[in-house]
Amino acid sequence: MNKNRKLATITSGYSKRKKDYDSTGKYFAFWGLWLTLTCNIVYLTGLNSLWFFSTIAGVLVQQIGIKYCYKKHGFIFKQSLIISGIWAFLALSTLFFFFVLPIVMELYPPKYILPFISIEMFMGLVITSAYLRSLPFLAGAMVYLFTGIYFKQPDNSTEVIIFSVQFMSGFFLPGLWSTYESRKKEI
Repeated sequence: MNKNRKLATITSGYSKRKKDYDSTGKYFAFWGLWLTLTCNIVYLTGLNSLWFFSTIAGVLVQQIGIKYCYKKHGFIFKQSLIISGIWAFLALSTLFFFFVLPIVMELYPPKYILPFISIEMFMGLVITSAYLRSLPFLAGAMVYLFTGIYFKQPDNSTEVIIFSVQFMSGFFLPGLWSTYESRKKEI
């Protein structure tokens, strides 16, 4: 392999990594808006089962988005696949702990799991931050860690505020920031 070809390969890999970071940010911005919207609709209507359907729909939209990117670009971003897989697992395990164990098996009231959801999201954001080497995702993780303590004795009005703050500062803002940073580097 000659020097020019090696340089082109390295440059191409770096370019793909920047696009990958950009696409990952879009997924987080989507999840932040999606979950905040769901949280507020659940608060207004009282339909807790909407969380179940919203999470399933969000995971499906995310997976379809990845497939669309594959068709559009001709390759799949490894980084996006790994991050997407981690978060799909976390979302589906949250459904298990929030719906199956408390409602189907009647082991505990669903509200008791709220602090654990915050801890689970904190861990997911720390992993994402470490993998992407991103400070905004780490800041979002810290918001989950510190606001999760307010679920000690939740009521409906505090629950919607805490979840909205967590979703917007843990997913939406870091997603926008990472998209902005990757676009700024392209210019």
